[in-house]
Amino acid sequence: MKLPNYALFESSLPDDSVEVEENIEVPAGRNVMESLAQRFKESGVQTSVVSQHSFYGWSFEARISDRAFWFLLQHPAPWLLLVQDRRWLLRRWLEGQATFHGALKTCDAALRALGHVSALEWLTQSEYEARGRAEFEKRKKQPYERPKTTKPGGRDSA
Repeated sequence: MKLPNYALFESSLPDDSVEVEENIEVPAGRNVMESLAQRFKESGVQTSVVSQHSFYGWSFEARISDRAFWFLLQHPAPWLLLVQDRRWLLRRWLEGQATFHGALKTCDAALRALGHVSALEWLTQSEYEARGRAEFEKRKKQPYERPKTTKPGGRDSA
């Protein structure tokens, strides 16, 4: 059974991305991830330093029940938080999913405790991907409307 390890949510924290000449140099979300890491620390969970993950997100590792879990935040509006079990595959198979389930519950409680987080929803990877495909298909079926341009003299053209 796959556990829902994709969290979608909104945050009222301000956009903290950094743009240089219309290019995003630092992605948004550091403030959101820092607040989550701080909430974990307040509840006794050890976390690594929040660091930029590639060009699109922020990540940290947390030790919950003496096991390592990785957290990656990306895509503002809504935010997508991925939680990965970092145990070796054999260890996951031998120990089962109880530890991972506990880590997801800890993360859920931390997110719900943050005043800036709303509309929290947990999905499995396949549910998340199916939703994305459905949104793409819905957009694809909408008729294409050519943008209107204004001709010299103030007349619109289509």
